[in-house]
Amino acid sequence: MALTIALDDVQICPAIKTGTIAFDSAYVVGGEPLTLSALNFRAIRAMLFQNSGPYRFEYDVANKKIIARSGGGFEGFGYSDIKGSANTESPNTDQAALPTNGALISAVLIQTDVRTALGVLIIAASPDVPRNVCICIQNASGGALNLYEGTTSFVVVGTYLGAPQTETISITSTAGNKAVADTKFRYTYGSKPFSTITSITEGAGAADMAGNLKIGAGLGSKLGLPGAIAATGDVITLSKNAAYLSPSGIVSATNMTVNFGTLTDGDDTAGIFASSGEVPTGMDLSGVTGVRFVAIGKPA
Repeated sequence: MALTIALDDVQICPAIKTGTIAFDSAYVVGGEPLTLSALNFRAIRAMLFQNSGPYRFEYDVANKKIIARSGGGFEGFGYSDIKGSANTESPNTDQAALPTNGALISAVLIQTDVRTALGVLIIAASPDVPRNVCICIQNASGGALNLYEGTTSFVVVGTYLGAPQTETISITSTAGNKAVADTKFRYTYGSKPFSTITSITEGAGAADMAGNLKIGAGLGSKLGLPGAIAATGDVITLSKNAAYLSPSGIVSATNMTVNFGTLTDGDDTAGIFASSGEVPTGMDLSGVTGVRFVAIGKPA
């Protein structure tokens, strides 16, 4: 997809162009490329835009892109009475139980049943708040069962902040750790937050797992911020159950998450961050049309 530029029929002069812009259905963080040929320029010196609803726009001269923003400045957030979760990885070591709410999104199903249904897990619920996802594997067969010796992947599809979100979560096993003992569990966590879950589909390696293993999906403790940040230091303060929590080392600017660690049902989290205001990757801006602009540049 790309921007649609419409120049006005009458222009002030060759070095100044006016017109309108229409955005596409899948915005990309960092801005949408603007080709110089669309304005009949060899170089763009500056652009001014008319705001559209909640959106405002700026031109990145160095990268020749138009950035869309909504909001910005200092913002607060709070998630109250949320579901508990963990975020401790255990893809290669047997555990005695599922992590907290480890099957809330998708209850564990026998692998052969999942495979028969084209490898799509049954989604029982979406996350209560935007957060990452864990994939859980259970052995209840009466004897040891093997994971695939290699990388097994699961593709999670959903939304975050109203935009499409996709992540592949993988478990890599070796000859020495692929056997899951009877009554034991393995699990691993993704990094991206999801507001809703549309599907979780088996990927590479899943068909080579033991057919009597069970697969499910649950909640992680990396909670998604309600707006974009430019750097980890943009998260100013955090709290869990009204107790201060240092942002250092637990914030991801890439995924816009805060890892709150072990959470218990009913916990409360809050924070203040400096939002960059840029809309997230994948956001549908196809309804943003007729954005007026004035561009100053060097004629072609």
